[in-house]
Amino acid sequence: MATTTATKAMAGKFVFVTGTGGGREVFFGKTIDEPFSDQVAVEGKSIGWTPQGFLAVRPFTTVVNFPLKTPGFQIQTVNDQAVLEELTTIYRTAVNQITRTNFPLTFRWIESALSHEPFFNTFNGSGFRTATPRANGFNSFNPFYSFYMGFANSTEQFRRALFTSPQVTTTKEMDKITELEGDLTIEIGKITNEIAVKCNQLINRDHELGHYFQWIQGFTVPVPPTNQIAGWLYLINRLQIAKAWARRNGKTTLVRETNTLVKEGINRLNETILEHCSSLDTLITETCNQYGIQFENFGEMSPFANYTTPYSGTFEGFNYEPQFMTGSLVGAGV
Repeated sequence: MATTTATKAMAGKFVFVTGTGGGREVFFGKTIDEPFSDQVAVEGKSIGWTPQGFLAVRPFTTVVNFPLKTPGFQIQTVNDQAVLEELTTIYRTAVNQITRTNFPLTFRWIESALSHEPFFNTFNGSGFRTATPRANGFNSFNPFYSFYMGFANSTEQFRRALFTSPQVTTTKEMDKITELEGDLTIEIGKITNEIAVKCNQLINRDHELGHYFQWIQGFTVPVPPTNQIAGWLYLINRLQIAKAWARRNGKTTLVRETNTLVKEGINRLNETILEHCSSLDTLITETCNQYGIQFENFGEMSPFANYTTPYSGTFEGFNYEPQFMTGSLVGAGV
């Protein structure tokens, strides 16, 4: 009696195919038939890095025949139930991008399977556009990060002005800058800690969500560490992961509760940064008038200069190196 091999029971199963696009893409989909003549037909979509560093999904479903015995291709059957749920959503809907937030398990698998790091285009010193590895794979599009950096850059500019001003003979003003920076960090930490406790209560209340987070605890770099902005970036990342999971599973109440936590945190942090920006502007004005310093703040005089729409996007990352930061720097508030 003939025996069947593992490749004979593949029809209708989800598979990952690596080695496509010179190792720069992954093809995923369902096998539409049993292997025939050492080939298998897979109906699915191709996923690969864009020049900007995003995992993009090809828009159309395609049927491709892959060889089973070619070393350059690896066909792997997916059996994990949590991953199958994500793949089913990608397969059936018009998803155009895979991120660490909306499909964390799939993102981790593809990220580890591709043969190189994502690249994006930058300008070198000669003005030519070159491909440069992304700094730990993250960009920051979180509005609060811009507010925080606006305050931080304004304090840095003002401190440099005081350092280089011979008419300044005391450390009183510089000490005030340091106190203001420390107080802002403490206030951000307090708000973050309160939201983190509520977030953990939200996750633990839903057994399925708690089990889901156990799957993704293996996140390493480039997830932002908790020492970045008092842990806020790490916290908002977890909240958006919980929201994406709740939306996929149709848990409307959980989505609303997650939105409420995000909104509460953003609003409270905005109020805090505005208060400290106002204090910094007052200190700058009084000090410059007192010592006759001609001080020019490079940038906009409002932390909301580049923020005109309500926060609705997903926080997807954070750059660790200043040369990879995008967007203009902003100054202190009025």
